Amino acid sequence: MELLSASSRRGRIAVAVGAALGVAATVGAAAILRATLSDAPTQAEAASPSAATPATTAAAVVAATGPAGPQPVACMAQLADAVAARPAETAALGRYWAIHSRWWGEDMAASGGSTVVTAATYESRLWRASDGSGRQDVIAIPGENSRPDSSSTYTAGGLAGVLAEPIETRPAVLAAQLQTHSPPQMGPQWVLRAIADVYHTHATAQPVRVALLRVLAMQTTGLQCEGGWKDRAGRQGIAVAVNSNSDSTRDRLIFDPVTGALLAAEEVTLINPPALRGPTPRTQSYWLLLQARHVNDLPAGSAGTGKSGER
Repeated sequence: MELLSASSRRGRIAVAVGAALGVAATVGAAAILRATLSDAPTQAEAASPSAATPATTAAAVVAATGPAGPQPVACMAQLADAVAARPAETAALGRYWAIHSRWWGEDMAASGGSTVVTAATYESRLWRASDGSGRQDVIAIPGENSRPDSSSTYTAGGLAGVLAEPIETRPAVLAAQLQTHSPPQMGPQWVLRAIADVYHTHATAQPVRVALLRVLAMQTTGLQCEGGWKDRAGRQGIAVAVNSNSDSTRDRLIFDPVTGALLAAEEVTLINPPALRGPTPRTQSYWLLLQARHVNDLPAGSAGTGKSGER
């Protein structure tokens, strides 16, 4: 999900976002998701070089989760330790945090008293300054059911971030701030969605990435390590996932195993809500972070012009 739909994210069925699952349910859901979402990609995914092929197995999920049931998320703690042990990164300079991403998801239409969903996609270029000013270009994907080109410019405060900046790096304090943005009452997926939203707009220096991973590692509400998992750009990452309380959705985050940065965020429909038709399980939202860096100036041009210098 992009800023284009951020204001409606919590209210839309297609991108809306718990009791913990037992090991057997975890293995079953993971196996179904891999067979349906990875081995048999949608037509749009099959035509794209970003179709994913998870590298983990059901046995790996059991091994990571453990026979005693849900535990603190050990793989996230281990990744946090590894990132924290890396040499300190040089502070990046530049007024704007430039994010290049792609989104796959669902558009909805009413038909015969039911809501019919169709696959949709778009590419995004976002430039955001710390005062909340900037620009977002939405770029149509040729040959796919894509949202049209558009460009929006924002004055200070128009691109509000999830967190106050500089971002807190004490995990317990950071977790409390994230809960204000994404209340835990929504279910155990709250934390995955909150962290994904941070990456949609914020610069994430090394200490921030470590703190976000430690927030995940603190959770004891059924988050599960899924081991190695490739994103739709073919990059190998480490995945953590959780089902909603009703087992109707499953959320997944994929992290870079070296830098600890988020590579992708996925929301999967396991069971359709009332009045919604479509095969299940299916990906209802997939956000792929292709590049994030600091730049000094907004590029010339806008979506569809070919003049941005970033495309």
